Amino acid sequence: MGTWMFGDGAVLRISQLAGNIQNRIVQDVNKRCNSNSQHYSPWQNFKFTSAESQTILNIRTANFETSENFYKELAKTLHHETDHPLSQSFSSSNLRLFSEINTLRPDGEKIFEDSLLLFKNSSPWLGQIYEATVITAVPIRPINPHKIESIASFSTHGALGALFVCLPLTGPGRRVEFALTLAHELAHQVVMIYQRSDALITSDLDAPVYSGTRQTHRPAIMAYHSAAALSYMLSSCLAQLNGDLLTEGELTYAQGRQQDLKKKLQANLQSLERTSKFTVLGNKLLTEMKQLTK
Repeated sequence: MGTWMFGDGAVLRISQLAGNIQNRIVQDVNKRCNSNSQHYSPWQNFKFTSAESQTILNIRTANFETSENFYKELAKTLHHETDHPLSQSFSSSNLRLFSEINTLRPDGEKIFEDSLLLFKNSSPWLGQIYEATVITAVPIRPINPHKIESIASFSTHGALGALFVCLPLTGPGRRVEFALTLAHELAHQVVMIYQRSDALITSDLDAPVYSGTRQTHRPAIMAYHSAAALSYMLSSCLAQLNGDLLTEGELTYAQGRQQDLKKKLQANLQSLERTSKFTVLGNKLLTEMKQLTK
């Protein structure tokens, strides 16, 4: 299905775009900081207004961040760059870096690895897009665990290639749900990559449009992101259901999620089409998303 967001055709297109963007950022940070980075890192997107904030460039990026040194350096950089999108994401939310993960959730890395394996093996093309676009996953946690509505993973233009993820709690659907979280955040990465060269929406980006993920009205561009996230989640869920990797409990859980995701995606897309106008590319992506609801 499709060649822009879904399937093998999308893998090549998105991989090339991601590679070009990453190479440009590496060249830019080397010029700005007089450094010699050979590989892209999400932390190269900081402004680096002080020499002290640049030390994070020396940190080796992991697939799933658990290093206390990493958390220390990222916190230091965020302290120096309070106007950066990542700093603002934390300051305006109920979320913070999960620097105590090794102590409080020693099972965290295994949960991530198990869910990522399920995600990739269920849908190889999604796995290939993940490999081409995602550099690292950074665990986060709610400041106030009683504010359940604020527990969410997120991505940001200011750290392209980094997924900020809340670990799931216990339950038979934990592995499935975290795999869907990875699909959700991967969709944000893909849309952000396309946004680097295309507005996607030609009408008012801030016009209120129904977001299926939040189940409330949000700015149009955020509702567009929501539709993409739901479409990747639904695609991953269908792939898991069509495979043989789920336990009986996980299968039951995934069946319920599949029905819920489809309804939310349908409502999200209908609201977008009623309210907004799109670029040629924006329409192409939406057309592919709609194929999942049939």
